[in-house]
Parts: sequence; structure tokens; C-alpha cells
Amino acid sequence: MPCLHYSNRLDRLIVPLAQELDKRDPFDTADIVVPNFSLEKWISLKLAQYKGIAANLSFITLEKAIYQSLNKNFQNRKCELLKQETIQSRLMDVLREKLVTADPVWGPVRSYLNPELEINYEAIEHRLFQLSGRILSLFKEYEYSRNEDLIEAWNEGRNAFDMNPQSTESWQRGLWNDLFGKEGKLTLFNRNLNDLNEEEFKIELLTLPQFYRISRENQKNNFSDKIDHVSVPITGPLHIFGVSYLSRFHQKALTEYLSHLREIHVYTLNPCMEFWEDVKSLGEARSDVRRSLESNRMILENPKSLSQTEIIQGELFQNEEDNPFLQAWGRPGRENIRLLNQWNDWNFEPWFVEPGPLIANENHFESLESSILTQIQHDILCRQPKRSSSLNMDQDNSLVVMACANPRREVEAVANMIWDLVSNDPDLKLNDCAVITHDMEFYQHEIEQVFESIYDLPFHLVDGISGSAGRLEDAANSLLGLCFTEYSRRDLFKLINNPCFIRQFAENEHTTKRRNSKELQIEKWLKWADELNVFFGIDNESQKKHGYEHLEKNIYHWEQAFQRMTLGEIISSDLYNETMPNCNQNLVPFELPDEFSGEAARFMLIVRSLIADTRDMTEWKMKGKEWGLYLHSLIKTYLKPISEADKEVFHNLLKNAISINDLDIGQLDENRQFGFSTIIEFFKQKQKKSLMHRGHYLAEGVTVSSFQPMRPIPFKAVFLLGMGEGLFPTPYHRDTLDLRYIPIRLNPPVEGRLFRERILGDVSVTERDRYMFLETLVSTGKHLVMSYVSRNDRTDDELNPSSIIQTLIDELDNSYLKKKFSEIEHPLKSYSLEYFPELNESESVESVKNKFMPNYDPASYRQARALRSREIFDQKFPGYQRISIDIIPDELKHPFYRELYNEDYLENVSKKYTQKVSISRIRKFLESPLQSTARHLLGMEEDLKDIQEITEEPLVLDRLSEWSVLRKIWDNSLKTSEAEHDWTKLYNLQTQRMMLEGKMPVSIFGEAIQAKHIRILESWQKNLITVLERNWDTLTKNLFQFHFGGLSEDLVNKGISDSYRFVHPPILQFENLDAFEEDKTSIEIHGKTEWWYTDDSKNWKCIYFCERQIKEKDWLRHFLNIVVLREANIIPEGVSLTGICISAEGKVTFRKINIPSKKQSKEYLSNMLQEINNGKNAVLIPVESMLELSKEKLSGSDYNERVNDWMAIKLQHSFGNMGISSQYGPVKFLEDVPLPQNPYQLMKSRLGLFFETVST
Repeated sequence: MPCLHYSNRLDRLIVPLAQELDKRDPFDTADIVVPNFSLEKWISLKLAQYKGIAANLSFITLEKAIYQSLNKNFQNRKCELLKQETIQSRLMDVLREKLVTADPVWGPVRSYLNPELEINYEAIEHRLFQLSGRILSLFKEYEYSRNEDLIEAWNEGRNAFDMNPQSTESWQRGLWNDLFGKEGKLTLFNRNLNDLNEEEFKIELLTLPQFYRISRENQKNNFSDKIDHVSVPITGPLHIFGVSYLSRFHQKALTEYLSHLREIHVYTLNPCMEFWEDVKSLGEARSDVRRSLESNRMILENPKSLSQTEIIQGELFQNEEDNPFLQAWGRPGRENIRLLNQWNDWNFEPWFVEPGPLIANENHFESLESSILTQIQHDILCRQPKRSSSLNMDQDNSLVVMACANPRREVEAVANMIWDLVSNDPDLKLNDCAVITHDMEFYQHEIEQVFESIYDLPFHLVDGISGSAGRLEDAANSLLGLCFTEYSRRDLFKLINNPCFIRQFAENEHTTKRRNSKELQIEKWLKWADELNVFFGIDNESQKKHGYEHLEKNIYHWEQAFQRMTLGEIISSDLYNETMPNCNQNLVPFELPDEFSGEAARFMLIVRSLIADTRDMTEWKMKGKEWGLYLHSLIKTYLKPISEADKEVFHNLLKNAISINDLDIGQLDENRQFGFSTIIEFFKQKQKKSLMHRGHYLAEGVTVSSFQPMRPIPFKAVFLLGMGEGLFPTPYHRDTLDLRYIPIRLNPPVEGRLFRERILGDVSVTERDRYMFLETLVSTGKHLVMSYVSRNDRTDDELNPSSIIQTLIDELDNSYLKKKFSEIEHPLKSYSLEYFPELNESESVESVKNKFMPNYDPASYRQARALRSREIFDQKFPGYQRISIDIIPDELKHPFYRELYNEDYLENVSKKYTQKVSISRIRKFLESPLQSTARHLLGMEEDLKDIQEITEEPLVLDRLSEWSVLRKIWDNSLKTSEAEHDWTKLYNLQTQRMMLEGKMPVSIFGEAIQAKHIRILESWQKNLITVLERNWDTLTKNLFQFHFGGLSEDLVNKGISDSYRFVHPPILQFENLDAFEEDKTSIEIHGKTEWWYTDDSKNWKCIYFCERQIKEKDWLRHFLNIVVLREANIIPEGVSLTGICISAEGKVTFRKINIPSKKQSKEYLSNMLQEINNGKNAVLIPVESMLELSKEKLSGSDYNERVNDWMAIKLQHSFGNMGISSQYGPVKFLEDVPLPQNPYQLMKSRLGLFFETVST
């Protein structure tokens, strides 16, 4: 007789399980059905603790247990269960056939799979895979819960619910019959096996309900007596432990069939012992159970068995005064228990126990003092109705709700609380704690970071997401997805930069010899790809395949890059500036130092290998087995685990690759081949189902798990993450494809209801989550902590907790607590002074302890201490923003620097500040001291870009590149006479090499930018001739640029023109320029000036050719040119000097220049260089404010006030539209930067000489 063991705690059910296991022969294997891996490990550990040993235990699924018993009745027939991948593959075949049929019943399917909006083949395959997967799961649910109502009707060729021939049920029935009907694909496969000779015997494929139906038919045909009369078990007992829900099919298989073949023991969690009273007409043993419970509970006058009305309507009618928690969350469990209790042959054994942390011992169960948690558990156990008055209990830490600003703070708060509870409770260990999250994919990274890096909290990850969270899975997805990409720089380096991409090729597979290999220099590879301007495409053919028809030349792709690298390797260095013919196009050699030739060869070899192994995969057709072997080989070649934790994931990758051969099973055509679009979908599905385990479960720290159903494992302390409104329980969304929720008309109506929308035992995802919470509530020993995110990270709006938490708090306020329940609101920052009362004079230690907000992060403590120190400093020294470095004595300052920075860094900083300063850096400092200093300290000449993410060809040139191109062409034009002058020819000579290097736009984009540039150059030439009243030949002889400092390699390569004047750089001497050096410091000014014109007269012209509109700040170029040339003794006394600006659109502006004295020039440069080297001068004072406001002739105080107003108006605009130089640079949030205290003084010191020199 089957036996049903009930208890409100799983650890109590270990006792009857151990007692039953003792009855077996110790050498026999015991079969135990469990719903998941976690419960399997927990049972083994508890049995070992209880009996001293746990051996010969076989943990299996319920489906496998039923299948093994059924399979014994199949004589001369070999059958196996259909795998989900096999059914889904056949479903996809059927759906593909329906795409070309004109039958209107398939109209909704066709419109989804192939909409009017044109989509590519891969997108259609993806939709096909998704739809087939959803239909597959529905078919499985139909067989388990609607076999008699739905499947039997379909097998008879009729609809069960919706008689409309074009309804959803009609096309689903069509799919079912095309698979499992009399002429279905899988039916025909099994039928064809009967025609084979015995030596060609194959395996029939069936679903478990089909298996059960055929087995029952065989039994009825082979035995004269009914199977119900078989009394001798043929195998040992079957123990079913911790399964919270059994479908109608599983219940029927257990009670009608399996219980007559072997002894059945079901151990299930029942939160309330009063449910026994809902069962009527049971045997004597059940009457004894009721009598033993009457002394501990009230007798409720509820129906003792299911009424006919309840069965027809699909609802259990409840007492209005029932327990509020059972009413709110207990429906799935109660219905399941009632359905179990309906089978007449069950024997019942109660193992209920009063709530509290228990010590598992057969004769002794202890519980601790009452708390709010244990009181609620007691009320649920005894079915305590809703109270009319409160118990007036004090709030304690057995039930805690925490509101946190974001998920990171949520995990930090939980980690702190775990340490606090374990530290203060000697009976609580880390492995008594469980962290459960409803969304593991969202929280896993935060948990790993916080627990490992910050709090050093040991934990075991039970079922982490082995998908987007795993670096190996990311690498595998990148590798297998390459064939669907354009092979852009980003696509390749996303894979290559993954730490699991193989870093060394150290073993020769064809020999036994091992050879050492250097680690791949990935950063060098990326730098080369950027310098070679690789954007997308394998070669020109693949570029055109992806729609880049405008690219006629071999540029931007990998093959031209590797040809250039090879060419640079084989030619001599003096030919680097030449172009070499290659087929119909010239190539520019890539300059590659000899020491990197080996690394370049590896770069080309590996990338070419990756391309060759993947580029044609979308075109291939192979059997599932062949695909499995190829994917297995591909993954092993390019990927490898880099830690012990990765090895299990890597093994799963290889196993999932090989499992692709399951697609070959059940094929009528043995030569059936699959495209890679189908294969990759099945592989990804396998990966999503893979769960990652880390550590030793229940033995190594805190258990971290997802909130899966059927997992009521008891822990002393449970922490539930992500309990926000709309997140948990999962919101109910009606699935329009699910036929189980089609309203069924009741004829006649029952108690006024015309339709039935469910049957007993149906569980929605929302109800499932609620019951999971109820199971967790009754299973937790001491502390149940719930946390949620209380603020929207974008709008800062307040967010509510889950409806479950709100229901719980309402009941606590009304029926349990003396005062209203108080949530713990954690501050936004982990270093808030609220965590550290010893630092806060206004709050006592005891008051903070009552808030239960511990913080064990030492970094947070240090930050809080620094924050408190700043507060105290501001109180005692109001008005000071920071302590000036100048007031700190050297004997204190230098040891601090030595400790903070290493010697090499100090040396590099010193050289960087004191060796050379360019003219352009001085100009940029004047334009924006804040951004210029920040850019220099960060080593940024321009805004940094992620070169891995650059995947688009240059359609236009950025301003710096455009400026460089125009000036190079202008420089070269000065080498030509007026007769030889041709802007188009000069432009092509300059840009041809750049175009071959991939630095220039091409096709129509190149033509457009060429026309624009030639228009600008012609405008410059025309206006210069007009302004100076000289012909071109005269101009070319008298135009020149001054170059200070050494010759650059680029200047030497392009050729030194007669118009270049090389001058010894000005050198200025300083003492104690910065905090790092005590000796005298020399600063050398280097760079080049704008164009200058002079002839035999004493008239000098400084000319700036502007590629955009002329701005007031452009005159800083003339001014700095003049003061530097005066310091270098280039501009003689007594000359007349004029500044000229020529814009791109032809506008010409003149300024009279008042030449400063040499002393003024030297003093100005000295002051500016000292300001540049002093970080205190990096303030927000854009040059536009000084130039514009100087025209208003304001006094000092009025000027300072006016600057504040002027900046306030500018900062109201969006960041890119302020119209000031300070909007460009690494500092983005200018509104947070304080303005200087005396802008007037800064304007006078920095631009006073400018206003005297450049006359307006």
C-alpha cells in the first residue's frame, strides 16, 4: 500500500525516510526521486548525519522511475523516450512545410514566421525555433494535465474546446497529428521499424504518456486478472521526496500502475496539518492520525472530500475566516494535497512538529524561544483564522525587510547582515545561510563581486546562469556567431580579447614534442588593426556580399591588411614610403619593426585560421552528428578553461556540442542534413539550460541559489533578493497559445458560473511563486530577510516592495505587532555615517544597532572616516575648499609623495612636466585650463576612443584629420610654380596613399570631401594673392614657417621644403617649479608656427588659414607665435606686423599687431609655463568668457559677478551646445566644477598682454 508522509518541515521527513531505508538489504540500491540536484545533496548529507552513513542511494527523476518500470513490460520491443530536441526538430520540419501551404488555418503561423516586412533567413529560423519550442512545451503540458480532455479528442480527429476550423486549437491539432497522428512523422518512423529484419532492429521513440498507454494495453492483453490485483512488488520501494507538485498523469501513473509493482513512499511538505480534515472516507490509519492531532488543534467544519461542484467548477471553496497566509499563497499546495488525498489506497503518516530551528534526532526535537517568524509558522500549521485583535508582539530580527537604492547596495546589505548574524549567534554557521534570488542572471555578477572581492564571504553557487554570465559561454557564442557577422574589428577582437580564447599554441598535436610559445600580444594586434584601418569584411568579395557595393578597391578588410603587413616584412625600410603594385591595385607597405615579425606572423595565422574555419558555416549542410563533431573540434581548438571553476563549464560546452547528434534521431530520411542556423539555435538552447555550480554544497559557506519551485530546503537564515513589485511574484501574462486557459462552457451552469477557466491542479507562474514563498516561510529556522530596490535608477522615483511583502506587513501590523512594522532603509552610499555611530557624535551606538544596519567593509569605514573628518574641518575652518599644498612643509610633503608614488613614476612625471612644452599646449591651456590640464594628466592628446569598437569606414574626416590633410596639401603646393599648379593633382598625390591605407572616405563620400577641400584650398590661394597683392610665384618664395625643436620623422619622410625655417627652441629656467623637483628646471618650447610672409620691406604678416569660420579665439595663434618668436630673437626691432585670418568660405580679417618687447614676452611665457605646471590653475574659465566680457570694460568686482552669470547661462545648455572650449575634453559634468574665486585677475594675467598686442 502506498504511503504518504506529511510534515511542515523537510528535515523532519528525513526520519521516516531513514526508517524505511533501514528495512532494505544494505547491499540493495534504494531509488529516491528528487526534483533537483540541491535536494539530492541535502538528503545525502542529512542521512549521513542521522545514520552515520549514506550509501547505495540512486537519485532519479520521477519520469525515469516511471519509464524504468514501464519498460519491463515491453517484450520483444525496444523503446526509448523521445528527447525534446528530437520532437522540436520534427516540429520545425512540419512548420517549414506549412509556410508554403495555402490552407487558411495556417495563416496566423505564416504571418508570424514570414511577415510582410522582409526579414533575413536567420531571423526566420530564429522565429521558427522559438515557436516550435513554445509549442513543444505546450504539447508536454497537454499530455501531463489534459490527456483525457484534449489529446484523446485530437487523436480522434476533432477539436476538444474550440470548434472554429481556423482557431488556434485547429492548427495546434494539425501540428500534433503531423507528429503523433496515424500518419505523423514520428508515428511513421516507429511503424517503419516493424518492417525491418531482426538484425536491423532499431529503437521506437515515444513520449512518456504514450509509453504508459501502450504499456497498460499490453498488460490488459497479457494478464487474465487486472493489474490492480498484482500484489507482489517486482522491485524495491520507490521513495519520492520533496516534490511539491504532481501532474494528473504522474498521480495516475503512481496510483494506478506503479503502486502495484513496487511500494511507493511520498514525502511531501504540508505547511498546515489541518488539511488532514479536508480528507474524508479514509481507512483506520487515517482516523488514528486525526485523533492524534485533535489535542493540538481546532476541529474545522469544512467539507472532508472534494464535492462534485468543486470538481466541475475547478475551484476549492474556502472558509472566509481561514488563515490569511494560506488564503493568500497556499492554493497550489492545497489543491495538490487534496488531489493526492483522493486516491483510496493511500496510507497516511503525519510528521508535523512545532515551528523553530530543529535538531534532527529521532526522539528529540528542540525548538527555541518564540519569535514573530515562529508564531506565524505556528499559525499556518494550526490553520489559525485571522485574528480580531493583535498579539502585541515586539518587532525582532526574525523577519526583516530592507529597502536599498540599487542591486549592488542590496547585495552589500545582505553580506553585512550575514556577517553580523554569524558573529553574534554561536549556533549559526555560514552553511546555515542561504541567499535566494528570483533573477539569478541579474544578481549573479553582483553577488560574486561583493561576496568575493569586498567581504571575503565564502559561498556556494548552486545554479548560476551558465549563459551571459560565463566568460566561456561568451567566448563560445562569439566563436560560433562569427559566420553571421561582417568579421568586423569588433567581432574578431570580442572573441580574441576574451580571457578564455587560447593564449598559447604550445603543443604540436602531430608529434610528441612540446615547444614553448610566447603568450599572444593581443593589445599589439589591436593596435595594428587600428593602424591598418581594418573595419569590416574578410576581403572585397565578402564586403560586397554584405552590401558594400561602393567599395571598389581593397580597403578596410582583413586580407588587404595582411597583404600590407607581408609586404612591409619583405621590402627594405627605405621603400616604406612607396606604393607597390598588386594585381589591379597598389599596396602601401606597413612599417613593421623586425622584433615584431614573429608576432605579426602569429596574428595573421590565427585570424586567417579563424576566418577559414568559420566563414562558410552558414552555407554548409551536414548531419547532426557531423555538426556535433565539428563544433566540438572548433571549441577545443580556440577555447580553453583558465580556472578550476571554468572546467565544468568547458566540459558542458563540449558535451552540448556532441549532443547535436540527437537531431538525427527519429528521421525518416537517414541522409537528412541541417543548416547552421538551426544548429546554433539548438546549441544555445542547451547552453541556457546548463546551470553552473561552484563550491561544495552545504559544506562551503553561504548557499546562493535561484528561487526555483519545489525547493523548500530548510535553512536557519534565508535572504530573499529582488523582492520588488512587478518582479516577484512573476506577473501573470495570459498565453494566447495555451489551450488550457480557454474558457469551457458549463452546461448546466454551476452556482451561477457559465464557464470554467481551469481545472484543479492548474498552477500559474504567479501562484507558483507565491507558494514557493509560503514554503520558504514555513521552512526557515531563525531569520527571514527580504530585500528590494526602492529607487528607480533613472528617474529616482520610489519603488514599492512585492505584493507578498505588503500582504505580510499588513498582517503583521493588524494581528501580531504592538507597533507598525518598520522597514530598514539603507543609505545610497556604503560609507554613510549612519553605519558608523562611533564617528557620528549626534547618534548613539545603541540607536544604530536598533536599526540593524551593520557594515563590515573596511573600505567603507575609511571613506566614512574621511567624510567625517571633512565635516569637522569645514565646521572649524569654514570657507576653505581644500588645504593648499603651498602651506605644507617639504619635510612632510616629500615623504608623502614617495609613499604615494614610486620612484619611476616621480621621474616620469618630472620629465613630463619639465622637458618640453609645445606651443599648441600653451594655446589649449589658454582656451580651457580645466580640460587642457585634465587631458595632459591623463595622457590624452585627444578624446580617447575604444579602438576595438571602431567598425565604420570614415565617411567624413574628423576636424583634426581634415586640418592635417589641408595643411599638408598647402605645404606641398608651395613647392610648385604657378604654371605647374593643379589643386586636383596635388590633392590626389597627398590622399592616394591615405586612401590605400584606409584613412580617407572613398567612392561618393571621397568625391564629396575632395570637392569640399579643393574649394577651400582655392579660396585660400585666391584670397592670399588678393590680400598680399603678389602672384603665386612670389608668394611661394616668401611664405615660411618656423619650426622649433628636433625634426619629426613624419616631416623628414614627406620632404623638407624651402619654406621651413628651423630655429633653436627657446629655453626658460625655473626654480622649484613643482613639488617633485628641488633643482632648477629647464623648459623647452617646441612646435611650429603659422605661416609668415615678409619680403625686402619691413612688413611682416602672420597668416592663419582656417578650415572653418573665423572665431575670436583664433587670434591666440598669432599672439603666441609673436611672443615665442620675440623670445627666440626672430622678429627684429622696428618692423610693422599684421595678423591675417583667411577662412574656408573666403572671409578675410586683419588685425594690427603691437609687437611686445622681449622682456614682456619672456615674462609672459614664464608666467604661463608656471601656471600650466601648477594644478591649482586648472579652473573652469573658458577663453570665450574672457574675450567676450573684456568688451564690456567692467571693474574687478563687476567683472567677477558678470562671469558667474555668463557661465550660469552657458551651463543651462546641453553639454555639446554650450559654445565654449571647455565643452571638449575628459571632464564632462561642468556644472559640478567650481568657478575660480577671482576671474578678473586670471583674465588680466593671461590675456592682458594679448589685448595689448592684438589690436581690435
